[in-house]
Amino acid sequence: SSDLFGQNVPTAANPQIFVRVFLRKEKSFEGVIIAIDPNTGKWQRLIEDTQVFQARVSPDRQTLLFDRDNDGIWKCPINDYKKQVRVLYSGSAPIWSHDGAHLISRDSKMDGAENWKNSHWKSNSDGTALVRLPIAEQDEINDWSRDGKRFVVVSDRHSSDKVGYQLYIMNVEGKEEQRVTKDGLNVYARFSPDSQHIVYTHLDSEGNNSIRTCRLDGSEQQVIRKSEGENGRDTVDAACWSPDGKQLVISRFTWNVDEKGEKFRGAGSDHDFHLEIVDIETKKAKRLHLEDLHPVEISHPADWR
Repeated sequence: SSDLFGQNVPTAANPQIFVRVFLRKEKSFEGVIIAIDPNTGKWQRLIEDTQVFQARVSPDRQTLLFDRDNDGIWKCPINDYKKQVRVLYSGSAPIWSHDGAHLISRDSKMDGAENWKNSHWKSNSDGTALVRLPIAEQDEINDWSRDGKRFVVVSDRHSSDKVGYQLYIMNVEGKEEQRVTKDGLNVYARFSPDSQHIVYTHLDSEGNNSIRTCRLDGSEQQVIRKSEGENGRDTVDAACWSPDGKQLVISRFTWNVDEKGEKFRGAGSDHDFHLEIVDIETKKAKRLHLEDLHPVEISHPADWR
């Protein structure tokens, strides 16, 4: 078979894109985690639960790991949501280790009126052997490298310098820290499959987003996609790598604009949430048309496995 760019791709593994979407029901909304065939746009429901938030897929593509609203960390077989089990009684933003044997999660609490304080925890995949990681309270782990050696964290330790969130690479002991970004606001970082690059979302001083990649030391910065249209209304949100590291899936949407030209997201508005596939080398992008799916919102891509 071939992908959106006409290139030959292997069919044995049938990699899928996993993402959370909000759909409109007659008198309410439903949150659904779906698996998408990136070549055809065909998709299937995995979880139907408005309380399920960030989800990640195990390296062997057998298990979903997710947090529930104020209800801890859970997991279930990827094709049987009814067999869900609680792993941890608190925490959010769970991440698998490269071998699926461990996970990390984050507990967050407000310190006064403005600042979040975070604690990060590592455990076995069943929640046992829980230990706190030596990560600073103002940092949030975004991802764990496939080689198991590094974390990429987003930190607001520079807020007093009027500089937004910046990215750091560090080893799993919280040492050998290296700052990756220098300006703007930088979030949603993910390691490439070969653990040599990251992709992340950059917000500039004009309020416009771009999806960027770089090496772990911050070199070889590339702007892959950026906001388009008047005032950057057609914006990029977040990205995730393909299994071979040659493509990205990017979530996008369109802002509303008020009479002052300020961008906002209005309740009930059609913000044209969609996904696109981008070839990293050529920068060619194509919209991924999802068969008979009309989402009110599409969250950040969870995984492409």
